[in-house]
Amino acid sequence: MIAPNNPKIQEVIEWDIKTWQKPLALWDDIISQYLSNQYSIPSKCLDIGSRNGGLSLHMAHKWDAEVYCTDYKNPESKARLLHEKYGVTHKITYSAQDCRNLNFPDNYFDFVTLKSVLGAVAQGNPDNQQLAINEIYRVLKPGGVFFFAENIKGNVLHHYFRKWFSEISHYWFYPTLKDMKKMLRRFDRVEMRTNGVLALFGPTESLRKLLALVDLLFAFIPSRWNYMCYGYAKK
Repeated sequence: MIAPNNPKIQEVIEWDIKTWQKPLALWDDIISQYLSNQYSIPSKCLDIGSRNGGLSLHMAHKWDAEVYCTDYKNPESKARLLHEKYGVTHKITYSAQDCRNLNFPDNYFDFVTLKSVLGAVAQGNPDNQQLAINEIYRVLKPGGVFFFAENIKGNVLHHYFRKWFSEISHYWFYPTLKDMKKMLRRFDRVEMRTNGVLALFGPTESLRKLLALVDLLFAFIPSRWNYMCYGYAKK
């Protein structure tokens, strides 16, 4: 069986695709700059909270990277199926990792990715989020880059919607933009952007896609009113 040429965006992002695919364009641009200027190929990359392996697939396929696909429980049983489909399993190592205490040496990775993970890491204690960021900083090589996309607190409507309609609201902690900037303060350079206003309220992916298009009309609202932030931080 011949592997498909390119992964589908829904296989990489999984949910609220129109909103959460924006980080990839920024990350791919930064990766192309860094690979041409600093890094040899393949670069060594860590994907934290990989879930079904979407970002790991993107890193292995698009970035031609050597990828460590990790989650709190080993994601191999689900992620490997996706990676086999695109013929990248030879580039990927799977393991269970607690991102508050990563089992990797200092200065080991060129790049680290994280998507919608910090809220779960908190487990009722926001200090756990800082522990995770500290570990990411530790395992990155000097000059390495941390790519992140995270749910943030957003506005009052997001807060009440999550409180009453989200199954994870009892343990998930949503940082503010100020919290994110504080957690990333050790990094040499940080670029952060925000996205998403109405798409969060869509009960189906098709409606979230439609609402994400409406969100384009809210380009000039305060960034703290968005429910997702993304960007990169260079060590």
